[in-house]
Amino acid sequence: MFGDNILVAPKLNSYSQVAYLPYQAEWYNFNTKLFWTECSPVSGVWPVMEMPVFYRAGSILPILLHENALSLLRAINNDIALEIYPTSKG
Repeated sequence: MFGDNILVAPKLNSYSQVAYLPYQAEWYNFNTKLFWTECSPVSGVWPVMEMPVFYRAGSILPILLHENALSLLRAINNDIALEIYPTSKG
């Protein structure tokens, strides 16, 4: 877990296609933004160099917009986007 709202599911090998999510929360897939109502285990297809990353439903995450900025110092004054991930209850 990164904080309370971001989960990086470990891949046990390079061809792993199963991620285990905690039952206590609902999750969104980072790449597809699909909502996962059924939790552990989640099967999916992740490329070899991609990790399964999930956001907890009910979270609001600030994302720093950093197009064409190769360092944090150049991006620090850029705008942010707020990504909102509602729960199944809204």
